[in-house]
Amino acid sequence: YPAESRRLVGAPEWVEKDAYDIDAKAEGEASEERIQLMLRSFLAERFRFAAHHAPVEEAVFELTTTQPEDRRRDALRPSAFDCDAIREARQAGRAFEGTPPANGAPPCGWRSDGENYRFGGVTMSRFAQTLNPDGRVVVDKTGLSGPYEFTLRYSREVVTTDDLPSIFVALPEQLGLRLVPGRSMLRAVIVDRIERPTENVDIWPTLLSLL
Repeated sequence: YPAESRRLVGAPEWVEKDAYDIDAKAEGEASEERIQLMLRSFLAERFRFAAHHAPVEEAVFELTTTQPEDRRRDALRPSAFDCDAIREARQAGRAFEGTPPANGAPPCGWRSDGENYRFGGVTMSRFAQTLNPDGRVVVDKTGLSGPYEFTLRYSREVVTTDDLPSIFVALPEQLGLRLVPGRSMLRAVIVDRIERPTENVDIWPTLLSLL
């Protein structure tokens, strides 16, 4: 159930406490959309899950730029990758043909070693989705269009050091961006019904029938 909000509105407390192992396999190359449908069927069968989408107002952080003349934004290098074509090639199992990003990031993606976050051609909207300061959603308000290549060094931990700053310090110092508290209407998942799962049974026929 793709949504902008990370909350499950109306869910009981055990949803945030109970942990489960899920082992499932799709035959062939299943698209992301098909996998979502398969998971919906799984949740409905095993958890009696039913939900709908609705807008809810939440506290968020807005990703904005600092002063227009801030030269630190030169660290955001415009990318020439055709991300739609690269995504189609990946889904078809074809290898990337071309020069990869100089910072070592995957084309039209990102990777991290826990300290350095390398982005290889992503939009500011996609970049905002990778951030989760204080558990809040980040909304792109930069006005910057197109994909960019850049590297950001910061700590996701509450306790930080001068060498490894928090996201609030790293963004303005390294990229000329900043996070501003705000409120926004977000598309959220509203839980209509959910139950603890039934005893483990063979669910493969149900999953495979959706392919």
